[in-house]
Amino acid sequence: MLKPITGIGSELDFLCETERECLAAYQLLRERLKDHPDVRLYETFDPSTRCDPRAVVAIESYVEGTEYSCDFVLEQGRVSILRIARKVAVEGHGFGTILAYLLPGELPDGLSVDTLASHLLAASRALGLERTLAMADLIVAAGEVYFLEVSPRLGGDCLPELVKASCGFDMLGAALDFAEGKSVEPPPLVAWKQFVGLRLFASCQGEIKRIDTGELLADQRVLRLELKRQAGHKVVLPPSDYGSHLLGHLFFKPHSVLDLETECLELAGRLRVEYA
Repeated sequence: MLKPITGIGSELDFLCETERECLAAYQLLRERLKDHPDVRLYETFDPSTRCDPRAVVAIESYVEGTEYSCDFVLEQGRVSILRIARKVAVEGHGFGTILAYLLPGELPDGLSVDTLASHLLAASRALGLERTLAMADLIVAAGEVYFLEVSPRLGGDCLPELVKASCGFDMLGAALDFAEGKSVEPPPLVAWKQFVGLRLFASCQGEIKRIDTGELLADQRVLRLELKRQAGHKVVLPPSDYGSHLLGHLFFKPHSVLDLETECLELAGRLRVEYA
């Protein structure tokens, strides 16, 4: 895997199987990072003390497993996990792009919440964190935990809203309380209801002429729909652009979590998008 050492989500992440693919991905990464419009994400540091995020990329071994994300509190040498979400990946929208979040996401057999908390504590200490609200992305494979990211911030995207819909817990309010020095406790287990946050993507490039939500909103599983794009929006697909193809998200109550990807794709297909 090749990816930037900073940035957002799966932007400019590439899975390579040959030397030629690695070289092509590296050249594309350097070109795109050099001209990236959001300079704040890729600020150039003094090369004598820090790596230049526009010139250096990370290379990692690819691990096949189930991906999760979580928010947690680190305080007084103890980790309390606030939420755990299981991720559902999607093909065709860039490697590593997340299709949906299942909340709460049960950990696989052999990995307890307490064990995950101990891994989070060790990772936080390795980064020099002492008191923080933080998030982690991780893959679980054969009972082992592999961290993709640990950052001193809450999980973004639609996750704060999904948490509030699932259990009533206000993640952003908790962050403000924590910043004021107050303690933050995780929601009780009995408060959670199982919901899915489904991200809605454009299937092709071009200018949107019309978005029809009627069939989607008529589905009894759907709890809430939020669209970010309207007619006139021009869609550009990855790797040229990683943001414009995201049309919005919806929350729904799944029939089953055994084949969640199929249910997500079926439901997303009910959003009708016409292009000019």
